[in-house]
Amino acid sequence: MSRTKLTTHFSLEELLFSQEAARHCLDNIPGGSVQINLARLAETLERIRAAVGNRTVTVTSGYRSPALNQRIGGSRTSAHMDGRAADIVVRGMTALQVARAIQAAGIVLDQLIFEGSWVHVGIARVGERARGDVLTAKFGPAGVKYERGIVAA
Repeated sequence: MSRTKLTTHFSLEELLFSQEAARHCLDNIPGGSVQINLARLAETLERIRAAVGNRTVTVTSGYRSPALNQRIGGSRTSAHMDGRAADIVVRGMTALQVARAIQAAGIVLDQLIFEGSWVHVGIARVGERARGDVLTAKFGPAGVKYERGIVAA
C-alpha cells in the first residue's frame, strides 16, 4: 500500500491510524481542512525528531474522528479532532526525557503535556498564536489534573 508522505519521516496514514477505530470499525478519515492541520503537525513532529537526536518518533494517537474521540473518553474540545495534536513516544527515551528535550529546543507549541508514559504535543489553529502551555498530567481516582511545567513523578 502506498503511503502519503507529509514530510520526510511522517505519513498521513500514521497520523490517522488508530487500533481503537479499527477494532470498532469507526471511520477515522478527516476532511480537507483537517489534512492541512495534519501537514502542519507533521512539520512540527520533524522539529521534535531533530530535538530528540533524530530518533524515531512514534505517533500513538494522532487524528481522532469525533466518534473515536468520544469512544476513548477524549476531551470534547480535543485538538486531536481537527488534526492539531499527537501523542508520541520516542524509542530509547523516557517520556520525561522527550518532554524536556522538546521544551529545551524551544519548539513553538500550543500545548506540551508530559502524560507519564507518553507526550502530548499540540499546535495552534491557523492564524492563532500558540498558548505555549507546558503541563504535566496527574492521573488519579478523581480524573486527570494538570500541573504547570514538566514535573517528574
